[in-house]
Amino acid sequence: MRGGPGGACDPAVVDNKSLAAFFDTLFERLDATPDDRLHVAEVTLGGVGFKLRSSNRVVLDRYRDRLVTRGEPIGEARRIDIVAASEMGWRAGLWAEPDWQMHHFDEAADVGGYVATYPYFDRQWIVRQRRSGNAAYFLDHMDDLLPWDSGAPVRVPLNWALRQARRRMIHAGSLGVDGQGVLVAGPGGAGKSGTTLAGLAGGLQTVGDDYILLDQDGPPTVLPLYRLLKQDAAGIARIPGLADRLGALSPNWQGKFEFDPERAFPGCMADRLRIGAILLPVVARQERSTIEAVPRADAIRYLTDALFGEFQSRSAEDLLFLTGLSMRLPVYRLRLSEDPVEIAATVRSVIAEHAR
Repeated sequence: MRGGPGGACDPAVVDNKSLAAFFDTLFERLDATPDDRLHVAEVTLGGVGFKLRSSNRVVLDRYRDRLVTRGEPIGEARRIDIVAASEMGWRAGLWAEPDWQMHHFDEAADVGGYVATYPYFDRQWIVRQRRSGNAAYFLDHMDDLLPWDSGAPVRVPLNWALRQARRRMIHAGSLGVDGQGVLVAGPGGAGKSGTTLAGLAGGLQTVGDDYILLDQDGPPTVLPLYRLLKQDAAGIARIPGLADRLGALSPNWQGKFEFDPERAFPGCMADRLRIGAILLPVVARQERSTIEAVPRADAIRYLTDALFGEFQSRSAEDLLFLTGLSMRLPVYRLRLSEDPVEIAATVRSVIAEHAR
């Protein structure tokens, strides 16, 4: 597939002064590229429709397989283009500002009518056009996709669009039964994924293990986003028979294995869960798991790091959201035993206690 010819509108370098013009040209070209020149997939996430277009079929198929599409979209679909310049006959442009003053970059993008992530990696641009609501992940070669990309495909553009629809993307796991559930939140190494895995092995359901959607309208309710679990070899080995069910897997960049939860636990993916409490797991290796309430002031601090720690920035709106969430939901520290069966039973009891 080829796009338009290169030339003056394909700058070799981009700086703060030329940033808006660079983005203007990019979106003009993408708007002028018909669907039949790209590979296209339509998905519905949290009731929001997206049209994903890519210059690379393999990448698009991987993204589509990992996204949980449910129901019919409300309103017009947002477009996200995942495009390699080398596959279109374009140039991606190299960021030329040497000072790493990110606020200048943000200002230049904002004045031009765009929101974008700072280009930490050469010739990789993630940008959303405010006027149209369309977004793009534009890079030189698809081989340059970052190692963690497959674990949360197009996370940043999805987050921008979903926030506009009052679907907040949060970094958390989830467990539930009969439509009632809990959030499982924590930084890397806290035991979040292990707790989710233990719960699934014990017959609970989930809407996701890493990034999930929280519906901001009505009672706290979470929705699925990615069809993916991540776990290291030791965690898989703690669940009897799981390694055999999964078969041969290759580790990701963190040394963890990524797999579809339905492959391991058929029927485990819920459409939605109404949340009654938030659990902050701690790897304690106790004989039995224990639960202790977290004071609200401490809860807000923990939740800020746990739920938004992997996002680029945190706004005053984020803090207000967390304050409201902590006032509506009890927050507990879950000190974990080493027994997956016992962990699942403990989580199940918390869900039952706080079912609405």
